[in-house]
Amino acid sequence: MRDARSPGKARSGATVRWGLVLSVACAGTDIAVSVYRLPLGSTVAAVVLGLGILTLAATWPTWRGAVWARNTVVAAQTMAGLTGVPAFVLPKVPPIDVTISAARLIAALIVAGLLLTTTHPDT
Repeated sequence: MRDARSPGKARSGATVRWGLVLSVACAGTDIAVSVYRLPLGSTVAAVVLGLGILTLAATWPTWRGAVWARNTVVAAQTMAGLTGVPAFVLPKVPPIDVTISAARLIAALIVAGLLLTTTHPDT
């Protein structure tokens, strides 16, 4: 929702700020793991690296209240979380990878829930 005082800006409360903190933590771990896996030739690692960088780039405008940046962070984190879904259906995936994929997907859903929680604008 847009704030009545500044067009294009969303009011951000504590829940949005916590969502941003969690999204930065997720993006940092995504970048670290992707850099580790890039030499293995993984295309998914390159995609997750790009999504992590995109999340970090949109964090500051989101903190300042830009709606487009908030939507960018939500989309990037959701897509990064969804990259682990094949671990649930592929054969011979180690249990630790399934657990990590589930945790990352849950973290992406929590980020989306926190960032999309907005307060009603003053009218």
